[in-house]
Amino acid sequence: NPILECAVSPLLTTTKEEVLNNFYITAQEVSSSPNELQHSISIVDNLATKNGYKTIRPLPQRSSRPNRSVNDYKAPLKLPFISEQVSNKIRAYIEEINISIRPIFTPGKTL
Repeated sequence: NPILECAVSPLLTTTKEEVLNNFYITAQEVSSSPNELQHSISIVDNLATKNGYKTIRPLPQRSSRPNRSVNDYKAPLKLPFISEQVSNKIRAYIEEINISIRPIFTPGKTL
């Protein structure tokens, strides 16, 4: 899988750890239930193992993010990142029409 090909590259170990850490954070952000979270973690673990990474445990937590109540839930919507201008317009439109969606912009196939 080209996403994690950098596992065998001469990148610094900390860079490799950050790449994998970001995968776990994304898995946490897009999972809406404990079962989905475990499934997402399993996918990241398998992907990392197949590409030569050592998996990170426990799942990193984001302490700066406030706890959200059920009423504040926003469904994650993964979209490809095109540009900052396009991302900002999408965010503004979502806020303007007041829908419960949290856009998550992901990089393309090239890192």
